[in-house]
Amino acid sequence: MATKPAKSDEKRALFVREYLIDRNGTRAAIAAGFSATSAHTTAHRLLKNADVRELIEKLEAERMERLDITADRILQETAKLAFANMDDFIVRQDDGTAYVDLSKVKRNHMAAVVEITVDEYPEGKGEDKRDVRRTRFKLADKRAALEMLGKNHKLWTDKMDLNANLNIQDLSDEQLQQLIQRLEPRA
Repeated sequence: MATKPAKSDEKRALFVREYLIDRNGTRAAIAAGFSATSAHTTAHRLLKNADVRELIEKLEAERMERLDITADRILQETAKLAFANMDDFIVRQDDGTAYVDLSKVKRNHMAAVVEITVDEYPEGKGEDKRDVRRTRFKLADKRAALEMLGKNHKLWTDKMDLNANLNIQDLSDEQLQQLIQRLEPRA
């Protein structure tokens, strides 16, 4: 006969489900029925608990699988933002002017479009009056997308890689002294 899970196990499981909504431990602890006055401390304690961490990882993995979220897919979408080009959305005319033409834009290019605004208004007076349609669009932040891709591909890093194969015994006293001076913090 299966035993009923302890109330504390139920509260921990509820905490995990709530935590996965927005990753706010304090809110999740309160929603799971823990005291609001100590929710922050309770959340901190629960998030350090190995069983809770394991359940979070399991449920996150299931969610990623269910939503088909993979590192590859994320990189593909980020690349669409990073490599979007205005020329994919406009038609240049011989006189150097251009107009927005979305009729031939492919779906993968549209992923980079954040906003489209269409303004319609009359222009001119009397017989010269005509209806004008102005289409504006805004693309995603190209620089941020490029930065994310660059970091993913380790093109630049905020950390210094100090891995080196150095045999100190092969250094002369002078070389060793220079190395020590370079490694000492400067005042």
